[in-house]
Amino acid sequence: MPKDKLNLDQLMNNLNQVGFNVINFDDININDLDEREVNRRHTVKVEKLTIADLLQLSNEGFIPDDLIDNLYYYLLDSKKIRKKLKKYSHI
Repeated sequence: MPKDKLNLDQLMNNLNQVGFNVINFDDININDLDEREVNRRHTVKVEKLTIADLLQLSNEGFIPDDLIDNLYYYLLDSKKIRKKLKKYSHI
């Protein structure tokens, strides 16, 4: 191989060193990829939960009552939150 040519491992190593995260798929188990996708989907679902959803989960015993109650009443009572929400026309 000519000196100015890189093999794939050298190229991946160089890209990783300058901040590009190149994945070597030879080192990854396909089951790990499935698990990452499941985790990603779960994260998306959690991020879409509303306060009403959280209160319902609390009522069903999935979340400690005091945790949701404290958050809910903090959001209701906070003057900073009230002021911030006034700026949103879509709410």
